[in-house]
Amino acid sequence: PAFFDYLQLAKYCESSAATAIVYTWEAQPNIEAPSQLEQTLQQHFKATKDKFIKQRIWFQLVRYYHFSERNDSTLSADASKTLKTFDDFKSAFPKNMMYYRALGYVAGWHYKHENYALSNYLNSLCYDYSHEAKIPSEWSFRPLEEADWQKTLGLAKTSAEKVTLWHLLGIHYDPQRAITEIVKLDPKSEKLDLLLSRIINISEYDVNGSYQTNPDTAVKRVLKQNIALVSGIALKNNTAKPYFWNLAAGYLNFMDGNNIEATKFYEKAKKQIPGGNKLLMAQYKILDWTLFVKGLKKIDAATEAKMTEPLNWFSDLDKGKDTIPSLRFARALQESIS
Repeated sequence: PAFFDYLQLAKYCESSAATAIVYTWEAQPNIEAPSQLEQTLQQHFKATKDKFIKQRIWFQLVRYYHFSERNDSTLSADASKTLKTFDDFKSAFPKNMMYYRALGYVAGWHYKHENYALSNYLNSLCYDYSHEAKIPSEWSFRPLEEADWQKTLGLAKTSAEKVTLWHLLGIHYDPQRAITEIVKLDPKSEKLDLLLSRIINISEYDVNGSYQTNPDTAVKRVLKQNIALVSGIALKNNTAKPYFWNLAAGYLNFMDGNNIEATKFYEKAKKQIPGGNKLLMAQYKILDWTLFVKGLKKIDAATEAKMTEPLNWFSDLDKGKDTIPSLRFARALQESIS
């Protein structure tokens, strides 16, 4: 019965907390949290003995106070019921998803009151907790100035926390800088993988745009910076997935026309790809094939012999005779026949 009572209470709380958001630059409508809800939540919180339910009512209280205080930018931290409610009971409950959801509202309170360094640090803790927490925490992570960013880094208690902070900065602003700093802290961090993909995506977008028509631009300088960064990390061979870095270094060099260097990196990657990983091996095969086609000067009998197996493979993929989930091969196939 206690749990069903809580469900009814939680449903009532949703009327003020779960409101539709209009994605526009215009000001959002303010939804007032009903004043009588505070007393109801406090009564339930004091009366409830079950720790599982009690933690959820605590979360509801933190969220209620967040909404009731969000329009008062003059409220001090000492006077905030949002912060007091969280701090008074944060040690009484396990650090589970409910804890980090409550912490997210605390981070929101600090952001509203322009304490950006602490807000971003708290959001990074939420981001690192679970997959479900990543999207809202990443949206809320907003370092504004270098001074605030340095304060945020100063709040990190461990190297792992610093890695997460740099990872988030790289997602939003500067993946080159973030990768450089994370490699210093932990070259085997899995958080490097997403930033590497961002480097590749940015380079692809730039190269397929202005680089083709005007190579003597800032785009070329950025591409060469990315090549130097990724190639340097690949050559050290100390990441958790060195084949990713060799494939990426080869591809970036290929974009810049450095085919000899691209070949070297691809050959290293091929030897490192885990056995049985069909998707990665197929990705290597596509990159190697594209490099081969771009380097062709003429097509003779020997060249035709080399082309037979890859073209048959592409044909099987195109016709569905060979299926590799998540493999993108259409562009490579199109370039092969154009």
